[in-house]
Parts: sequence; structure tokens; C-alpha cells
Amino acid sequence: MNTIEREIREIKIRLDQLELLVERSVLGKKTTKDDLRKMTDEEIVAWLKEAGHIVSPSPLAFEQRERWRTLSRQEREAIQSELNALSEGPMVSDIVIKERR
Repeated sequence: MNTIEREIREIKIRLDQLELLVERSVLGKKTTKDDLRKMTDEEIVAWLKEAGHIVSPSPLAFEQRERWRTLSRQEREAIQSELNALSEGPMVSDIVIKERR
């Protein structure tokens, strides 16, 4: 199994887990997947906030969003290219564990 297939399988598993969480959490009621499919995005966000699963963005996040939106298309593409070119390194937790030894 190649990397992409493995990642897709992992995403599907996580999505199934999220759907199960959503089913169990919606306003404390038992619901079905069909009930969830009828909800609008705004309704889903609202109940996720009520249940404490997500929070509203911070004022800093709004400021950063506005700064991003003021950039030209070329500047945004350059930043995204740079971020996409970053290589994966060791996880911070692995570095901390290594340094403690």
C-alpha cells in the first residue's frame, strides 16, 4: 500500500470517527446520519460550539485573515509554494524525548 492510499484510509477512519462523535453529540439527542445531513453548515458549527468541540476564532486569527486577504494573488501563491516545499522533520515530542536522554 503506498503512502497516498494509507493516508486516504486514515482520513476515512478519522472521518468515520468524527461522524460518530457528531451523531452522539448533537444537542444531547440521539440522531441518525440522515438527521445530520439535513443540518446546514451553520447549524453544525453552532452545536459543535455548544458542545465545546470547537471555539470561535480569536481576534488575532481575524487580523491574520484580513492581512492574508490584502496580499496579492502572487504573494499568496508564493507563500503557499514555500509552505508546500517544507520538508517533514522530526516531531517536537521526539526531539524533546531525545534531548532528555
